[in-house]
Amino acid sequence: MDRATLPAAETWNLGELYADNDAFEAAFAQAQSAIKAFLPIDLTDAGVLAALMTAYFDLNYQVEKLYVYAHLKQDLDNGDATAQAQADRSETLAIDCAAATAFLSPSILALDAAVLEGWLADTQLAFCTRYVRELVRARPHTLPAEQEALLAQSGELAGTPKSAFDLLETLDLQLPDVVVGDKSYPLTHAQYRVLMENPDREVRRATYATYYTAFAGHRNTIAALLAGSVKADNFFAKARNYDSALASALFDNDIPQSVYHATIAACRDSLSALHEYIALKGRALGVTPEMFDFYVPLVPEPFAVDYDRARELVLRATAPLGEEYAKVLQASFDQRWIDVHETPSKSPGAYAWGVWGVHPYVLLNHRDTPDAAFTLAHEMGHAMHSHLSNKNQTYQDAQYSIFAAEVASTVNEMLLLDLCIREAATQQESVYWHNFFCESVRTTVLRQVMFAEFELAIHTHAQGGGALVHDWLCETYAKLNADYHGIPGDEYIALEWARIPHFYNAYYVYQYATGFSAAVAIANRIQREGKPAADDYLRFLSAGGSLPPIQALKLAGVDLSTPAPVADCLTLFAQRVKELASRL
Repeated sequence: MDRATLPAAETWNLGELYADNDAFEAAFAQAQSAIKAFLPIDLTDAGVLAALMTAYFDLNYQVEKLYVYAHLKQDLDNGDATAQAQADRSETLAIDCAAATAFLSPSILALDAAVLEGWLADTQLAFCTRYVRELVRARPHTLPAEQEALLAQSGELAGTPKSAFDLLETLDLQLPDVVVGDKSYPLTHAQYRVLMENPDREVRRATYATYYTAFAGHRNTIAALLAGSVKADNFFAKARNYDSALASALFDNDIPQSVYHATIAACRDSLSALHEYIALKGRALGVTPEMFDFYVPLVPEPFAVDYDRARELVLRATAPLGEEYAKVLQASFDQRWIDVHETPSKSPGAYAWGVWGVHPYVLLNHRDTPDAAFTLAHEMGHAMHSHLSNKNQTYQDAQYSIFAAEVASTVNEMLLLDLCIREAATQQESVYWHNFFCESVRTTVLRQVMFAEFELAIHTHAQGGGALVHDWLCETYAKLNADYHGIPGDEYIALEWARIPHFYNAYYVYQYATGFSAAVAIANRIQREGKPAADDYLRFLSAGGSLPPIQALKLAGVDLSTPAPVADCLTLFAQRVKELASRL
């Protein structure tokens, strides 16, 4: 679909960030000047510290806004040379900002602890108390100013593997058409999932082989990129006196490492239910299940879901969250928060992103399937989380963690699923939606935790001096895949690690599992208790980053410091598998 032919209402209006390129360039020059002017000063009293923190937050906001705009623009067309250059320059600007401000944390931590505590009692510093206290918590991992500046400057180099992978995936990777008999099917990243749901098994088999063969042609390059990313993770962790990259990744959100390991253990304990589900799918399809069979529904999709219907379903599903939530959600559809359709060189997938002070932006690549309605619900959950956080918190306290973010997105999905199950008009529709829940657990909890185990394996292997060559990566991934799914793998699935962009953001994906499990608990409570539970949930959304995520989630009635929410979700999965078997 050509971007020029799209309805304006279904595209982003980036003019709400910057009116045009001239406005971007003017703001960019202003930020460059502000970075040069941001110099160390003696912290003599609370007033001086308050002024420094105000300038610091203002500078970071300027840089973040430029960064977000440039990358949103690039994501609309990765072949746009101007957008590529702006995105690259914004990354350099962010590195320069981090280097220029690197003295801040060491300067604050150099203060006498009693003096700093006295200053924090001053109302002048109320706006940054949480930020400063987090610095104090990070004292063991904060280096002298010169070393902090050096690490900040090296950040641009550390980001190269991810940038190179993104360009390879979106521009350089050639995806040929899928050919089955005398039929040809265009293959894109977005279309891959659609074709993998095709009821014709030969289409699925050919799509699977064609897609992974394309990645296999770059396997050595991608292995080197992933190895470079992992080495950077381990380097920064060691430089900051963490025991491991895992410890480093979990520290900022104050998540105990026990949560990560307990999540893996809970999933390992539930693999028999996953094996039962996969066997059930094989029986329903009349095949011995292989990896390319996993995404096909047990029954045909009950209806097509164009974008208009997807919006209507999401609005009705989230009605239990109240009138104000509904009002803002409707405004998001009317005021160009969402870029809806797949277009040439547009980034694949979907996300919600933005910057404080401007509404969130949601990227979609909509296809007229029921799953697309859930993608819309998911991303609007993120967008509404950002909206409520930004509305109720200052810039420095608004940014919530990924650990909390995946709860908001999945609550919307679970509310939508409840609506679809209630309104199922036939037995076939009921089977479809029960299977949809099982698929959601398989892909969002169990599959993501398999990824999490792989991340732990590759970081541990590299930390111990092992080489992350493609043969080792394939062997390790293939064994994990066989453990989780209970069926033999093949040469293609052994390469799946090569196409997962999340692996360039270390220890990210386990949060899908914890977030999904918490969301199931919250959505069930909202359906049971109504407004009191919804109000608690909105308090969680409005808290943003003002509380550690585990504490914020307690506002909504969920305690993820224990493995209970994940275990309860997987218990429900096992029950739903048995229910599904009884309906077939």
